[in-house]
This record gives sequence, C-alpha cells and structure tokens, in this order.
Amino acid sequence: FIIPLVDVTIPEGFSPNNDGTDDTWIITRPFGSSISVIIFNRWGNEVYHNSDYKNDWRGKGINNILGEDLPEGTYYYSVEVKYNDGNINKFAGPLTIKR
Repeated sequence: FIIPLVDVTIPEGFSPNNDGTDDTWIITRPFGSSISVIIFNRWGNEVYHNSDYKNDWRGKGINNILGEDLPEGTYYYSVEVKYNDGNINKFAGPLTIKR
C-alpha cells in the first residue's frame, strides 16, 4: 500500500482556554518527522522552545514566566522540520493566541 505524503501545516492561531477546542497548537507533519519549535513575543524575546515538539504546547511561557499563561496576542514562531530522509525545512510566521 502507499502512504500519502502529508504536508507540514502550521496553524496561525489557537485558543488555549480549556474549552476542549484548539487548546493545544497542533502542527501537522509527515509520519516519522521531528519538529523543533521556538516562540518569540513581539519584542523578539523567546517565550517557549521545545527541540522535540509533540503538539502539546498550551500557551504557557518558559524562562522568567515559567508555567504561566502567556497573554493573548500575536507571537512569532520558528519551526524546523527534520524528515526521515535527512532533509530539513524551516518555517517562520505569526501565531495568535486567543483565550
């Protein structure tokens, strides 16, 4: 059988308000690939990073705001996808958090 190729899809927003809908930031990717994520605030400060992202970020910060909910607003992401064949793609763009 043939496994269809899945594109990387990065949503431009999510709503981590514990209502059961869009509570985590879900990045669709090909099976077996791995993802590294860095999130920045509007001033360019890193507020979240994960070198082995598993679609589990719920809008909480790290570093000086460890474990606290980030405020609503626009953030910016840098995503690196490593494919099974060794190729790497990098993506960047805006991300809106709406609570």
